[in-house]
Amino acid sequence: MRKFFDPEVQPFMRRIGCMLPVCLFMLICLLLLSSCAPYEPSIGMSKDQILNSTWGKPDKTEKIIYDNGIYEYWVYNTYLESHLVIMFRDNEVISINRNLPHAK
Repeated sequence: MRKFFDPEVQPFMRRIGCMLPVCLFMLICLLLLSSCAPYEPSIGMSKDQILNSTWGKPDKTEKIIYDNGIYEYWVYNTYLESHLVIMFRDNEVISINRNLPHAK
């Protein structure tokens, strides 16, 4: 078995040693970027999660208070007169609607 300080092993270990910090840096960056990547809204998310999603801040909001909770609608206007609507009840997404434009 060769030892680390064997003259034939040292050049190989030096090359690996030089690449190790670069590989670790790239791995850490990849993990950080994947954990911060935008995501699509889904049922059960909170308002903060929706704000950090691919949809971001809504174009219009409307809040309605009923006996069984506070309902809030977030509307996102898109191209071709279509819009996206997220409905919250007590800060939790309960519905996501993608309304298409009407045929003319």
